[in-house]
Amino acid sequence: MRPLTWEEYYDEFYFWADTTREKYVSRLSNLGPHDEVADVISSITKKSVASRLANRAMDEGIRFDEYDIFMMKLCVDEATLKRMEQTQDNSEWIEEETEDNSEWIEEQTVDNSELLRNQRKKNKEDFWTGVAFTMFIDTFIEDIFGKKK
Repeated sequence: MRPLTWEEYYDEFYFWADTTREKYVSRLSNLGPHDEVADVISSITKKSVASRLANRAMDEGIRFDEYDIFMMKLCVDEATLKRMEQTQDNSEWIEEETEDNSEWIEEQTVDNSELLRNQRKKNKEDFWTGVAFTMFIDTFIEDIFGKKK
């Protein structure tokens, strides 16, 4: 059997049966970026195969971030999970979290009364749109079948 590149494996991964996915892990000649590897590991049903792939990734220098580890938590064995947590890469996560927090704080400064006014306005518009639609349907039916006396 010929080795598979990561690109070949990842492109076809979701089209294969679970047994094929697991069998082809041993044919991989290289691995891809941490997020793709984590995605594949979290989709493999056998813990032993998922753990083997995770350990191979860490042996090749791939470091998983906090999100990756969270996704794979139930898919790998305890020893592999512990190793992932010890070699965790936090650099990317910290940068994103800092940017996300500033946006979140800005969003929280919006006045709640404004949000309530907008919601009430939308509800009122939805109500009258429904009333108009109902009247249209009633008129249409009366035109087709004639008014009842």
